[in-house]
Amino acid sequence: METNYTWEKLFECMHMFASSGSIQDRLYHVYAYLSRLREEDFPEPLLRELKEINQTIEEYFTNENRLSRMSDEEASKVAKKIVDLYDKVSRRRGIFDFQENPEMYDYIKDIVN
Repeated sequence: METNYTWEKLFECMHMFASSGSIQDRLYHVYAYLSRLREEDFPEPLLRELKEINQTIEEYFTNENRLSRMSDEEASKVAKKIVDLYDKVSRRRGIFDFQENPEMYDYIKDIVN
């Protein structure tokens, strides 16, 4: 899993959610970032979540009307799932950073204890 690449793409999604426009328009633009992620960028439990998110978006997706057929409620649910996925990847990223940099882990552990 390429944690940094995955995190960067999901972080870009968070920026898109913070932009102006309807939730459907923002989700449409977020999908552009999600579609750049590859299966090998995710461990199995998170990959299932990504596939579920993409499948839901693709059900509503057309080039003419973007995601305008998706209700605000449905779009908000999908957006929350993407935020949750970002959170999980962010947490894993921290774990992976500690594994690559054990002295940082020891330093943090000393501060917490």
